[in-house]
Amino acid sequence: MFDYFQWGALISGILYVVLAARQSVWCWLWGAISTVLSGISFYQSKLYSDTLLQIYYLAAACYGYWTWSRKSPAGNMLKVQSFRLQNHLLLIALALGISFLLGRFWQQFGASLPYVDAFLAALSIIATWMTTRKILENWLYWILIDLAYVAMYFHKELFIFVILYAVYAGIAIHGFLKWRGSKNLA
Repeated sequence: MFDYFQWGALISGILYVVLAARQSVWCWLWGAISTVLSGISFYQSKLYSDTLLQIYYLAAACYGYWTWSRKSPAGNMLKVQSFRLQNHLLLIALALGISFLLGRFWQQFGASLPYVDAFLAALSIIATWMTTRKILENWLYWILIDLAYVAMYFHKELFIFVILYAVYAGIAIHGFLKWRGSKNLA
């Protein structure tokens, strides 16, 4: 059966990640379109954390557009920057705590893979925020997150999303290399 929502999410999602790797502010428009289409599919598949994640992504797309398109008082655009190890350890601990609570919550509603879904959603929230702030390591998070989503969506037989997240992982590698070599690295 042809699923318009999944195919639309695939096309707009790929456009989002490609444009993000190029640091184009227009990535956020395509990200917003992809989130709406993905959210419908995830809700139908009872992946509730992923469904809620799409609402966050929609808000993040608005915030990302705003941060990437505005200039600082000095007239500069947002530059790529890097985080220290302790920042990453704190963010991962936060993701673990959120995923435990969220997984327990969704388990009561018959969610599919509640803890895995919640952990990947929590990490995705963090990685998206890092993307909006042009933190270089967001791409490393995305590589791991995308590969884990490939396994989860394969298990759920959401094969179009398997393809999408495999492509995302490849583009994330490209994005990391491109941002790392960026001339505007702070």
